Amino acid sequence: MYLADSWKDPSVLVAVASVLATVIIGIVAAIVTKRAALPKRQLGFFLSKSAQLLTPSTGLANGRLVITYDGNVLADPYIAEIKMLNDTGRDIPSSLFDSGAPIVMDLGVPIVELIEATWEDWKDGSGPVRVTPQVTVDGTTLTMQPTLIAAHLMTTFTLLVEGAPTFDLRAPLVDVDVEVKRLRPRRSLPSDGTGLNYA
Repeated sequence: MYLADSWKDPSVLVAVASVLATVIIGIVAAIVTKRAALPKRQLGFFLSKSAQLLTPSTGLANGRLVITYDGNVLADPYIAEIKMLNDTGRDIPSSLFDSGAPIVMDLGVPIVELIEATWEDWKDGSGPVRVTPQVTVDGTTLTMQPTLIAAHLMTTFTLLVEGAPTFDLRAPLVDVDVEVKRLRPRRSLPSDGTGLNYA
């Protein structure tokens, strides 16, 4: 009887509501603080036109020097590098690939060969780590299947292409900021170890 009567007292209702509000605000604040403490996942892509193998300025693009691959003459071969960098302290798990869709990089010119794909720790320069990503070449595109992209990890794809490459990206990732950074063309192989040359 006493309990039932106490609920009819407005001061009791106000006190209970105040307690509930305090609890809810505390829970929300804890969630917000936890999320704020975790950096947003970010994935950057860079295209470096590392080396045009035949240029008019060298005098070797007039038939005096011919580059072939698998018996086919390459008229305007380039060595191109794509760098993919997870420059945050958070892994990007394969589960964040939306519906299991892959990352597709389109260079706009035929890819003759994927020469090499390497992963290295960007932060401490410890060299190749983890597993090599599963990638396939089809025409002008390089496709990477869903995989773990570890924190501070930089992946470098080195490719032989026919023609001056451009770069278009489809990266269907959930809760990840994806950025494409444009780089100036380079006429020789990179000597700084990164190949990054911002426009």
